[in-house]
Amino acid sequence: MRCCRGAAPVSRSLPPQARAARPHGRPATCRPAAVEPKGPAMPADPEVTGPPTGWHPDRAVPALIWAAAQRHGHRTAVVGADATLSYAELRHAVAGLADVLRRHGATAAPVAVLAHRGAAQLVACLAALHAGAGYACVDANQPRARVESQLRGCGAAVVVTDRDDPPVSGQVVLAVDLAGWIGAGAAAERAGALGGSPPVAGDQLAYTVFTSGSTGVPKVVEIPHAALANYAAFVARLVDPERADGERLRFASVTSLATDLGHTAVFPALTGGDTVHLVPTETATDPDDFADYQDEHRVDVLKITPSHLAALLDEAAERALPRRLLIVGGEVCRWELVDQVRELSDVRMVNHYGPTETTVGALTFEVPTDPAARPGTATVPIGRPIDNARVAVVDADLRPVAAGVEGELLIFGAGLARGYRDDPATTGEMFPTDHPEGRCYRTGDLVTRHSDGLVEFHGRRDGQVKIRGHRVELGEVEQAVRRCAGVRRAAVVPVAGTGSVPRLVAYVVPSEPPGPTARELRDQLRETLPDYLLPGAVVCLDELPRTPSGKLDVRALPAPGRPAARR
Repeated sequence: MRCCRGAAPVSRSLPPQARAARPHGRPATCRPAAVEPKGPAMPADPEVTGPPTGWHPDRAVPALIWAAAQRHGHRTAVVGADATLSYAELRHAVAGLADVLRRHGATAAPVAVLAHRGAAQLVACLAALHAGAGYACVDANQPRARVESQLRGCGAAVVVTDRDDPPVSGQVVLAVDLAGWIGAGAAAERAGALGGSPPVAGDQLAYTVFTSGSTGVPKVVEIPHAALANYAAFVARLVDPERADGERLRFASVTSLATDLGHTAVFPALTGGDTVHLVPTETATDPDDFADYQDEHRVDVLKITPSHLAALLDEAAERALPRRLLIVGGEVCRWELVDQVRELSDVRMVNHYGPTETTVGALTFEVPTDPAARPGTATVPIGRPIDNARVAVVDADLRPVAAGVEGELLIFGAGLARGYRDDPATTGEMFPTDHPEGRCYRTGDLVTRHSDGLVEFHGRRDGQVKIRGHRVELGEVEQAVRRCAGVRRAAVVPVAGTGSVPRLVAYVVPSEPPGPTARELRDQLRETLPDYLLPGAVVCLDELPRTPSGKLDVRALPAPGRPAARR
């Protein structure tokens, strides 16, 4: 992945012809293990023009939401399966619960929110911010052991939950009571005792997100207020051109609040006085139900993963698309998906990239509506850095590489996390402070930054395997499988084979049952791939499993031959 060489605003400001790039070719199957740079190395980009980086408490997201609620009390703020709240009700609910949290001393540690998806869950997160505590949203649908691990790992002293038997130990438990919170806040306002959002420091904790750890224990990423404020402000500017005469927008969140992917549709909406729809999971994953939801609520802005979007489009077509702005992220976006969208709509489309450790997203690419204006990259570029972010592409020794040379993406700037809770060793490794350009995050993603500044994603540094001595990029095999006849969607995963040699397994959602056999698929793939890249097994599924953030759930894929597989 890579980014702009010179100062460049968000790609929306670039006309399509300026974004069109000369073809960027790259090998189709495997790449050499090392490439000697030719030409000048590209250092980290200068800071992208954006808002002042100096911190002021008025820029904090809870302060901005409070101000929006005071201005737009009659507007609808949140739509969830459990309740629809106006901004006045949201303000009362947040203040009512925040007061309870303060009475329980929940200011020095994050508040854990263990509740099912809906308005009350979001209110609990916002109340923790309003109390100055920060929050840790724990997915209530996880196995009990994982919930326990996350509740311990986040360091919370107070848990807000709607579960009858929350798996907590030594923590204060507060039951979800949305009506009670609203009533307490309204009573405080009538008594003239409704307090505003207290000032917070820029490096103070806003929220934590749990990410997978190599040891099997989730890592706890800590995001500070300054990083969240910078991201929310960027997205607000990104969506602002979609407003007609100050019209409010309707945002849709279709992923768990326990992940950060959906934050794109939550915090920018609430700081701007817009409406956020917390679409129920069962609705968001059913194409017909989601299309009906879109028809009823006329969603303007949607953030979604490419694989989730593809599954919806296959059945719901244009009814699954938002009215104004489609933001895809969390996975590689392929030109085939863009073509599918463009056959249905000219909706504005943005590809968004960023690890959790850089606060939701750090780069964007505005997808041109004209196919002739597309850059010649193998997949949709991840683009250029957002406001107050910088990137560099480096070799294994963290030295800058030349334009067009593959390397690891480093991200600098205002969006960096504080690090991993109670894990200084991993924090020091992943957030080095001795880089000449300053503190950064090592993404582990392999990218190319082209001479026009566009960053192209190739894959994970640890997402490559060696087969018969060849370094293989799994995404390239996956793309070839998707082009095969009879395949609607596919994922390719390495599994343990004979001895230490892995073999590739293709997980396929067929266009029509029963789907291609392994031999049929291999026969098609032989036309474009060498033998060592051919999948050794094919597993046909009704649908690819997804995580709460909408990404492919590799752990849920059945092993070849197991009953969970269709064949």
